[in-house]
This record gives sequence, structure tokens and C-alpha cells, in this order.
Amino acid sequence: MIKVIIFDFQDVLVNDWRDVFDSNLHIKPGVVAKFFDDHNDLRKEMQYGRLSEDEFWKQFIRFTDADVTVDQLKDAVRKTLQPSPEVMGIVKSLKPSYKLAILSNFTREWMHHLVKEYKLDEIFDDMFWSFDNEIKKPLPEAYTQVTEKFNVRPEECLLIDDKERNTKGAENAGMKTILYTNPEKLKKELSEMQIKLWTICA
Repeated sequence: MIKVIIFDFQDVLVNDWRDVFDSNLHIKPGVVAKFFDDHNDLRKEMQYGRLSEDEFWKQFIRFTDADVTVDQLKDAVRKTLQPSPEVMGIVKSLKPSYKLAILSNFTREWMHHLVKEYKLDEIFDDMFWSFDNEIKKPLPEAYTQVTEKFNVRPEECLLIDDKERNTKGAENAGMKTILYTNPEKLKKELSEMQIKLWTICA
């Protein structure tokens, strides 16, 4: 029986924001996504908490020659990063019956903004971030920290993630998984797993 449902953050709970980010700053579409892909080492350092957001955006300006300031970039990312209303609706419908957690390779500064702005700490029972202990999915320790914190067996946990390498890592640890693609498919797969979704009244 599933007791804990674990959500990835970026591209699951939070919509893909990079193209909107580009357009808000009048940067050529795809530049931010390409920088993330080409400089994955910098993104990893930020996710581990070893590189500050300021330094990350300085490197972005250096490599892309974008006509923007660090403050403009920081402001823009906060305006465009926001939870998916559809997925958050699913999350809230699960809360009466399950413990809820976030397990994410994410950035400290962006997380603090989102948790405060959207009161995520009032919705999720616990949150596990790569920058807190330098443990990233799909390392086995990323999943065992969740089972140990909630005092449950791996098979009592369900991970919802958009990266196959992360769902495979969770399966290797003994967890159930859903490879996320969109909210409607997620609701269907939860129902097929006999996961209880409550109707939440506004």
C-alpha cells in the first residue's frame, strides 16, 4: 500500500519556464535552454549548492553576450517560475490520504522563492533538495533518505518524475514510479494504481 507520494519539482510541479523567460527578457528563444544544456556542469554546481545564483547568471552573460544584468535575470526567473495549477490541484487532492514530499535536484535561491511565494511548506510534509546534502537523483541515497525520514518501506513510496533515469533509480531502490508527461495522464495513471484522489472544494 502506498503511504508516501514523492514529486519531482522542475517540469513536474513547476512548469518549463525557459522559453517564457527568454521572451520576457527579449532574448532569442532557446538561448537559456541551450546554455543549461551546454553548461550542465555549472547547473550541477548550483544544484549542489556550490555555486551561487549570482555567479551562475554572471557566467550566463559571459557565455551568451546577452544584453542583460544579473538583477534583471534574477527578477525574470522569479516572475516566470511558478507551479503548474493542474499538478498542484492533483497534489491537494492527494493530501488527505497520503504523506507528500518533494525530491528534487534544484537551486537553493529559486526554491526559497517558490516555497515562500506559494506556501509549499504548508502543502508538503517534507522536502528533500540536492543542495542540502549534495545527494542528487538517481543516487540510491536520494531515495533512502525519504524512506528513512518517513519510516516506511520503499514499496510504500511512489515517485512521480519526468526523467526516466530518476524513475529507474527509484525502481532500483524498490519504489513504485510514474514517468510524468502531463497532468491528465498523471491522473489516469494514479487512478489505475488505485491511488485515492479527493475532490477539493474551493
